[in-house]
Amino acid sequence: MNVLIAEFIGTAILILLGGGVVANVVLKDTKGNNSGWIVISTAWALAVFAGVTIAGPSQRSTSKSRSHSCQSSFK
Repeated sequence: MNVLIAEFIGTAILILLGGGVVANVVLKDTKGNNSGWIVISTAWALAVFAGVTIAGPSQRSTSKSRSHSCQSSFK
């Protein structure tokens, strides 16, 4: 997958899940109404994890050359 597309999809998932949980906690007549900050924090953490998991494999191929050069400079 192209790096730009992976970043776009990962960010979209992050915003979709994060905004969704905030809407669930804030809006009336939802199951998560007034659940509190711990629900929002936990869901945002899971949203970041999901975004990184989706975009991460495409970043791995570009970061291998950079990590190799950094490791050789510390020897």
